[in-house]
Amino acid sequence: MTMETTMKSSRRNTLLVVAAVLLVLGLGAWWFSGSTQHPFPLVAGETVEDWSFQGSHADGGENEARVRAEIERLEGLFGNPEGDPTDYVLYVSIANQYRMLGDGKKEYEYLGRALIEDSDRTGLAWHNMGHLLAGLGALESAKLAFENAIKAQALPQYQNAYIRFLEQYMPEDTEAIQAAEEGRNTGGVVEVEGQSVIVE
Repeated sequence: MTMETTMKSSRRNTLLVVAAVLLVLGLGAWWFSGSTQHPFPLVAGETVEDWSFQGSHADGGENEARVRAEIERLEGLFGNPEGDPTDYVLYVSIANQYRMLGDGKKEYEYLGRALIEDSDRTGLAWHNMGHLLAGLGALESAKLAFENAIKAQALPQYQNAYIRFLEQYMPEDTEAIQAAEEGRNTGGVVEVEGQSVIVE
């Protein structure tokens, strides 16, 4: 084998490795950008006509600039090897920033990312999702989100938020309200979708 043949073979191998890496990166980008399924899709039959609302800091000025700077700062904290703050906390924090801007679509997106990180042990993203969807008029989805918050973490604040939601948006569902109130007042045992959930 001549030196020229060895160099051609080496270049070809290098090009193959680079092509393989680019293919993997391209497929990864396609996978993440092409997946339109949110981890918490709206309940069948519900839609949100307008995802925007009046944000407390959407003033086009200094307040909004501070919120956008905070989003950028938080985005730079992902993947911290020490895990503090966790990606879950960062996603919920960014969602909260978008809430201040009145951007419900982005808030929904980032709460969804938090749910991908942890939907079973922590109720905060579910709780916030319930408030967001209630405000946008997706009431059955909001109800399910509040119930999921209690399933994940049956804390009094999540139980109380669920009761307030039911009283405000579904006052005719007296059975659900009574069950939620009894759950709040029975030492932390709550009935959610036919299952007893116990506060840990």
